[in-house]
Parts: sequence; C-alpha cells; structure tokens
Amino acid sequence: MKISILIPSLASNGIARAWILAKLLERHYEVETLGLLRPGEEVFPWFSDYPWGVVRASTMREGMRKMEAAITGDVTLAYCVSMTSFGVGLQAKRKRGIPLVLDMPEWEVHDHWKRDGKLARAAMITRELAGPGWDNGHSFKYRWILDHLTGFADERLVCCRFLEDRYGGVLLPQGPDTSVFDPAAFDKMAVRRKWGVPEDATILLFGGNPQPNKGVDETIGALNALEGKVNARLVIVGRDASHAYTKQMIDMSHGKVIALGPQPFPLMPELLSMADIVALPQTREPKSLGYIPCKMYEAMAMGIPVISSDLCDIPEILDGCGYIVPTEDNVALQAKIEHVLLHPEEARATGVRARQRIIERYSWGVMEATLKRTFDDLAQRTGKGAQSRRAARRLADTQSPQAIAAPTEEAHPVGWWQDTDPESAHSKYLAMHASETNRAKNGVVEQMLSRLDWKGKSVLEFGCGGGHFTIWMARQGAMVHAVEHNPNAIAIVELAARKAGVSDRVKVIRGDANNETVAGHYDFIFAKDLIEHLEDDGSFLKGLADQLRPGGRVFIGTQNDHCLNYLLEGSFERFVRGNRDWRGWDSTHYRFYNAATLKQKLRAVGIKTECYGSSYLLPWRFLTRRLTGRVRPWSGYTRLDLILGTLPPFSRLGWSIMVLGRKPA
Repeated sequence: MKISILIPSLASNGIARAWILAKLLERHYEVETLGLLRPGEEVFPWFSDYPWGVVRASTMREGMRKMEAAITGDVTLAYCVSMTSFGVGLQAKRKRGIPLVLDMPEWEVHDHWKRDGKLARAAMITRELAGPGWDNGHSFKYRWILDHLTGFADERLVCCRFLEDRYGGVLLPQGPDTSVFDPAAFDKMAVRRKWGVPEDATILLFGGNPQPNKGVDETIGALNALEGKVNARLVIVGRDASHAYTKQMIDMSHGKVIALGPQPFPLMPELLSMADIVALPQTREPKSLGYIPCKMYEAMAMGIPVISSDLCDIPEILDGCGYIVPTEDNVALQAKIEHVLLHPEEARATGVRARQRIIERYSWGVMEATLKRTFDDLAQRTGKGAQSRRAARRLADTQSPQAIAAPTEEAHPVGWWQDTDPESAHSKYLAMHASETNRAKNGVVEQMLSRLDWKGKSVLEFGCGGGHFTIWMARQGAMVHAVEHNPNAIAIVELAARKAGVSDRVKVIRGDANNETVAGHYDFIFAKDLIEHLEDDGSFLKGLADQLRPGGRVFIGTQNDHCLNYLLEGSFERFVRGNRDWRGWDSTHYRFYNAATLKQKLRAVGIKTECYGSSYLLPWRFLTRRLTGRVRPWSGYTRLDLILGTLPPFSRLGWSIMVLGRKPA
C-alpha cells in the first residue's frame, strides 16, 4: 500500500507532526509527501533535509489542482483541516475514489467559541464566511466549512480525548522518539557548561515565547519567594532579552532568568537534559480544550517532572508522574513550584515515572503500532472501494438493539448486551456506536453537555448500557455513579473505564430504574433512552427530582412523536401494516414523548427546561429501506443532525429528542 501525505504548507513549523507521521509510516508502507510552497517560500529549516514532495503554486486553487494531480498513493492522509490538505483529499476521494484519512493535531475550529452566546458566534461565522481570506486555505471560513465535512473522511486521527469525543476516530497523541529524547545520552553538567547555565542550580525550563498568562511571572515569583532557600534559575528557550516582555521578566527576576533565545528543534533533547523541572501552565480558552503541548511529552521523555494545568488530557497524562494545578490559579501554581523545588528527591522520582509513562503510552513505538493498525484496518475496509465501506457501516448499524428489533434488519448473531466476554462485547458496542444513527445522536448529546462544567460534579446515570456517556462524563472530571440491570453491560463499562484511566471516577451497580436503588443527592442525573421503557414514568421523574440537588441539572433522552419519522414510518406501520400498537423499533417501549410533554412532565416535578436537542431529523433509514430495499447510510445525514440538532426549531423535531433541565437553586 502506498500512502500520500497531504500537507497544507511546508514553510510552517506545523510540519513537525507530518514529518513524524511520514517517518513512522514509511517503516511499513511506501510513502510520498505532497506539500504546498508559495513563491519565495522554502521548507521550514528544521526539517529541510527530509525528501518532501514540493508543490509550488501562486494561489490556493492552483495548489489544490497540482497537489490532487500529483497523488499516486492508494490512500491519502490529510494533515490538518485545510483546503490544501483535507480539501485536496476530499477531491481525490470524490473524483478517484481514493480512501481518505484526516489527521487532527489540535482543535482547529475553536475561534468562534470565544464569543459568548449563539448570536455572537453566528455573527462571527457569518462575518468570516463573507469576509476576506478566499486564497488562504487555512482561513477560518474554510476551516469552519471543512469541519462540517470531517465525517466524509474514511478515518480520523485525533490527538486528544476532547477531539475523540467530538469527532470519533482513532486516538493518536503526538509522542516523542524516546531514543532521541533520552536523558542517558547527555551529560547534564557538560550541557550546562556549554550553555552557560550554573551547574549547582536547580533549573526550571520554559520552552516557547514568554507572554502573560503562560505562567512565567508566577514561576519567577516562586523563585523570588524562595530566595536564600533554594538556588534556582529559570531558563527560557524562546524569545531573547530583546523582546520587551522577556526583558521585563529578566528585570523582575533579579538575575534568576537566563534567556537563550529561539533554538532549532533538533537541539531540544540537549536543552531539556540540563533541566530539573518544566512548568507548562495553560490558559482556559476554547483552543486549550483540544490541545496538548508537545513540549510536555518531550520533557517527560527526558525524565523531567512537569507542572501543568487541569485541561484536556493533561490530568490523565500526568496522573502519578507529574503535577497538576487548577487552570489560571496563580497562587496554586506558585505554591506547586515551591513544593517541587523544596522536594528534589520526590521530583526526581516523579521524572523517572514520567519517562516510563511516555515509553508505555506516548512514544513513537506506540504511535507506530496505532498507525499500522489503523491503515491495515482501512485497507481491509476499503479493499473493494467505497462499496465495502458502506457495507461495513451497514454491518455496524445492524448491531444496535433497535436494528435487531426491526424485522427487516439483519441482526448480529449475538448482540453486545448478550455477550459474556467483556472484550468481545466491548468491540461490538464500539461497532454499534460507529453507525450513522448513533454517531448523530451521541454528537448532539455531547454538544448539549459540553456547555456544562463537569469538574468535581457528582452524577447519577440510569441505564448506562455499555457506558459511552459514563466514560465521557468521567473524562470531563465528573464522579459517575451508574445504574444498569444487565451484568454483561456492567462488565463492559468497568472494562472501558479501566482502558480510559477513569476507574476511580466510575462506579457501576446492578439495579432497576423502576425501583429506588441508589441513595444520595447529585449535581446531575442522566437518563438517555430509558424513560420510554418505564411503566410508571411519573414516579421515576419524581424520584429523580428528589435526588437532584438545588441548582442541579437533568438530561432526558427519548423518542419523539413530533417528527418526520413518526409521521411517515408511524403512519405506514399503523395504517398500512395494521400495527396499531407500534411504539418505534423496540417492542418494550410504553409510549412516545415530544418537547411539550417532556416540558410538562419535568415542570410537574419542579424542574425547569433549559434547552432541547434532536437527532435523526430525516427518516433516512425508513425511506432508503422502502425505496431501495435496504438501509443506505450516508455521513451527510449525520452532519445534518450535528449542524441542526441543537438549533431551534430543529432541536425539537428529530426522532430522538433530548431535554436539559435544571432544578431551581
């Protein structure tokens, strides 16, 4: 198999990850790289010795045309959400049927989330779409449009859990080469002498451009507070003393800052080898939700303890082998730096564990194995072109309980909820969630829940099934108490929690939502696809409201009788097939709901409705099955649901309707 890697620009330092992907993939496959350079541009100097396939063009359209024509691979790997990478890959897929993998190294469509409120975000999007930037393939206008087309990629590689939850795909953090980032390869004192750094001092290293809110001033404050107790220095590898803010930090430190200026990437292992601590605090902004600093992995590989913030996957990465501080808590950051400086033995032991963590989870070796599994699987799924991919999606779709209940759908011999082997059952459960129906529904739910603060919140979940949202909420920092009556499902959730590293935040018990099984009060109660199965929904909602703390929220998801699918399929079942008791795809359902009845039922128990969400807006399963003889999934249905699912009035009109309510404080 030959892989064509598409890179939006070879002149940017952003090609570092593309370079790593190329180096790892060429160990198993034939690889070609195709990257754009405009007139006067050159390959970014740190990686100029690699044999890049340069595509020179004066305009974006010319570059896209030339790059698409130059593709000779069996598969394309598009680096970043950009017109001159992902856009070219989509063209090649549409015109030539070449399977497409999208690599997402960070959350690239975060800009409008800086605005407060839907109207402000909508105004920004409209302004950007109509404004300048038509020849910039990475402008917001194109990133926003392409972000809504990510479902057309045959696979997605994502760098962190936030992107995995948002887009699906394969988790591929960008780890370092541990044979290069190896502390044993360097003499710490010799390196310090080379760079003019005191040999007898404790060295904190900051890599990057110093600026406010990056923790540099707090680090210096900690050093000043320990004057006379610890001989420590802060080494800055980035802007030198000619920059105003760097000079300000140097003056503030009373000689404790050493600014080495910008240094090439190949020197980073050497520079890190002289450090004892690396501080990488992050600011709380939309971009930080889907971004992990590569410098964190590199420092850990060099056996250096890292101090960072409780954002994105950082708590999971540093769990037991680093130090976490609350985001933008300068007092806590300074206190943590002081603690680490005053406990050097503890810091060294933490650094040893950090390197082991990188070797086990985030090294090039781990990345290589993940890439090989991904592309080998893709080759199997697309071995007969697009038809085999659609067949794979149909197979995944038929593994849902709803599909098995439908008489015209082909069912898996043993459903995930019937499989007593947790590993096998978990695989089937994940396959079920790869279906278009479930991807749309889960995506809308995540959009609704992402607006909430989960850190430290207590959650009660009824009917957790295989634990998709149990794990999702735990990853956001919640403590989840889940109730499930199926012992096979409980085993799956416990397995998934271990794999996700959140076992300490997940507790599953066997119980029945029809009866009171869990005591206590909670900040959030989650009940998805459950209430329609309960004979007495009023008693359930009353008990739910009683267990909800004042100011707490509740999520209910169920099926909607105010939707196109109910109108079409419901009418067909009742009046054509004579199935007067039709209750959807599951014979265990008691009733349908809609936005008005849900609001009324919640109000009756003292809960105020905040917002709605919907998925499955188009009855494509019913229509394609009736018109063509079989269900024909298409990712466009999913994208439509994700775009309109939380936007009124569409948020009330899907087959699956969700409501988020709040108990008054």
